[in-house]
Amino acid sequence: MTTGTVLGAVTAAPLDAFLLETSAELLELKLGPRLYDRLLERAAALCGSSLGLLLARQEDGLYRVVAELGFCDADLSQVALSEEALQAAAPFDAFKPLSALESWTSLRGLWQAEASLVIPLSYGYAPQALLLLEAEPEVATLTSIQVFSKRVATVLQHAALRSEAERQARESALLDRLRSRLTTELCLTTLLKIATEQTSCIFGYSRLSIYLLDNDGLRLACEHGYRGRAAAWLDPAKGVVSRVLKSGDPILVRDVRQDADYLSPDGKGVSIIVAPIYRGGTLLGTFEVESTQKPLTASDLRLVVAVAKELSAASERSRLHEAALQNQSRFKLLAENMRDVVSLHDPDGTASYVSPSAVELTGYAPQRLLGRRLLSLIHPHHRVAFDLSPEQFASRDLAPFTFRLRSASGAYRWVETTLQPILGENGELLQLVASTRDITRRRHVEERLEHLAQHDPMTGLANRTLFMQRLEETLDHKTTDPKHLAVLLFVDLDRFKLVNDSFGHSVGDALLAELSRRLLESVRPGDTVARLGGDEFAVILDNLSKNSEAKQITERILAGLKRPFEVQGREVFSSASIGLAFVTSASLSPSDLLRNADVAMYEAKKAGGSDYAVFNEALYDDYKRRLSLEGDLRAGLEQGQFFLTYQPLFNLAERKVAGFEALLRWRHPKHGVIAPDTFVPLAEESDLILDVDRWVIKEACRQMDLWNARFPVASDLFMSINLSTRHLGVENAAGRLAGMVRVMGINPGQIKLEVTEGSLLINAEASARVLAGLRSAGIKIQLDDFGTGYSSLSYLHKLPLDSLKIDRSFVQRMGGGRQDEEIVKTILALGSALGLDVVAEGVETAYQLKRLSELGCQYGQGYLIAKALEAPEVEARYLTVRDL
Repeated sequence: MTTGTVLGAVTAAPLDAFLLETSAELLELKLGPRLYDRLLERAAALCGSSLGLLLARQEDGLYRVVAELGFCDADLSQVALSEEALQAAAPFDAFKPLSALESWTSLRGLWQAEASLVIPLSYGYAPQALLLLEAEPEVATLTSIQVFSKRVATVLQHAALRSEAERQARESALLDRLRSRLTTELCLTTLLKIATEQTSCIFGYSRLSIYLLDNDGLRLACEHGYRGRAAAWLDPAKGVVSRVLKSGDPILVRDVRQDADYLSPDGKGVSIIVAPIYRGGTLLGTFEVESTQKPLTASDLRLVVAVAKELSAASERSRLHEAALQNQSRFKLLAENMRDVVSLHDPDGTASYVSPSAVELTGYAPQRLLGRRLLSLIHPHHRVAFDLSPEQFASRDLAPFTFRLRSASGAYRWVETTLQPILGENGELLQLVASTRDITRRRHVEERLEHLAQHDPMTGLANRTLFMQRLEETLDHKTTDPKHLAVLLFVDLDRFKLVNDSFGHSVGDALLAELSRRLLESVRPGDTVARLGGDEFAVILDNLSKNSEAKQITERILAGLKRPFEVQGREVFSSASIGLAFVTSASLSPSDLLRNADVAMYEAKKAGGSDYAVFNEALYDDYKRRLSLEGDLRAGLEQGQFFLTYQPLFNLAERKVAGFEALLRWRHPKHGVIAPDTFVPLAEESDLILDVDRWVIKEACRQMDLWNARFPVASDLFMSINLSTRHLGVENAAGRLAGMVRVMGINPGQIKLEVTEGSLLINAEASARVLAGLRSAGIKIQLDDFGTGYSSLSYLHKLPLDSLKIDRSFVQRMGGGRQDEEIVKTILALGSALGLDVVAEGVETAYQLKRLSELGCQYGQGYLIAKALEAPEVEARYLTVRDL
């Protein structure tokens, strides 16, 4: 193993794709060695293949190694570290190098580097596991590792929850199966055999055995997995079993090598659980589970104890039933002391005996049920299950019957009945013994679990699983009826990440819940509304009368989402982009249809959001091109493919250039120069927009500083730079941005940052604080696209602004009539009243330029005045001559 490893084998460019691929792969795996090994392999791919890597899982207060990479198959199974020792060496709240693994003495001979990194894989505040990396102490950056650790911690938590849920389901199934089998079987020897075989079958324990107390000690009653090596007799005064017999409590020995009392039949045992079995309050024997592969856990202990309790109850029922078979009085004694309803029936189903517990279950006194066929109380939908011949009832292979039983009040309860035949000498059916118990609560839990498996817990909407089933049903309907009209809507909330960044996830979750309610209000009864994940929703509009009906419903959804949301005492503005994909062919798969709607949604979002688009093949071609561009974006930034052009802004009164707007361009090696409206939305969908904006600010400031040094007139000009509102959710945003300007060495007053109106108003108060911090540093603030946002006049006076920019849509309508110019005049009057400069963009005709000057607009820009130019052309045309 080589030391001196440099982290960062995976570059920043494909990091997002690497993490997405890692999550997708690991989420498919169950908790266990395969998942742990793949996690280390992915970590090695991220950090460098020469690293020594360990993964330790938290278990009972200790971190134990569950997987290794680079240690030549060294035996690390017993390496463990306490949480207290780890915290003393490397706090959980930071990624710090650990100069020596003094607390982890078992690794001293294996660790070759002088230092290591102990990285907690934490979900929330609770570490799920530890990732140990052998590395040199001069490792500079842990950003990629930090992002990776958070992602895989979430995967581990997901796998742990899924594993626990599966385990609980198996435990429940085992206990229910055991309970049913043990209820029908009254032979003690068979009972014990059923318990060992069923427990081993479902949970795969290596070895199981049951010993019963005898006059001479503990006698082996049954075993599974020992293959003849289990001791036929045990001394009750020796071994782990002696401690159980003395205390009467179950015992878990995680590591038998550390237990002096452990007696091994062949030396292969690793861990053991011994639980007592009782019969009527008297110790009957012990139930033992032994592992030869891995340590048993507290979960195993709970299961074994539960099985032992069932065995105790079953053995008691066996004893009572054996006595009851001797005479009727003993049978009644058994029945009348059980919570389950015990009853005797003739072959035709007529009840000849019903235990007193029937009152609690049915509301009927036992006497009222005698002589009746209880089939009359069973729900009509379930009666067919009991339509069996006496010969079939006599079969010992009958499974328990689950059905609804009508009580005296008329209400139905879910019950489970087990039938045990009493046969004559010739095998004929004489009577049936029925044991019936109330499982209503269990049934409700099962139904609740089934609901949760198909519905989003936060919104109550259908989840992706149920949605895809409904979509499959819609396509099947299209197969049988080609005229069937249906459409899929893909709904994505605009700027939702900004809501989370500004207000916190609790407000974001509440917003999603309120949005779900409005979606349901906007669609028809019977339409399927689902939450696919995050802020993505989908709607199936089925059985449409005509295609135009889908557009009407879509417009109703958009209108409903434009109204402000009242969330936790806050007024939050939001909107959505919707993609429509019509079910035109039954040959489409559900995933294809969902993809088409997603493609159309992106087209609506690219147009500015709060709108919808309908899928067509041209959009799909654009979608594939967009996917390709997404992969090139980060590489373009790192490889210097971005450059700036500068569009002059003129003082309309003085007819001189007053400043420039820095406009980003991408010179793609294959596709040539790409306009920002093509790639900026892609960057906005990830945190890459933050890196892009930082590059633009530094480059624009560098260019302005260069012009200041070379051209005296440049010191009177300003540089306008577009700023994504994603920056407003970054911690200490004002300080970071102002620091970037100061470092470039130019006068902050020459820099004007432009923010768009619509996204700024999502959290006006938080935005105002950041902008105020920038202004206090001398940087000017301009509100871009003014007039296209929400009801912003009530917020405008709260925002620390220097100027407004009239959106080009208003400028380009000038000349169309008095009403069109009135909007521009109103904005100019508002700017004057608030002491703000006003910039008009999109000036393309001489009339527009003339009217803007007459109306008193301070600044203008547009193709009529000047197009965006690269730096050398700006110097030649405008930094010596500034007249319009």
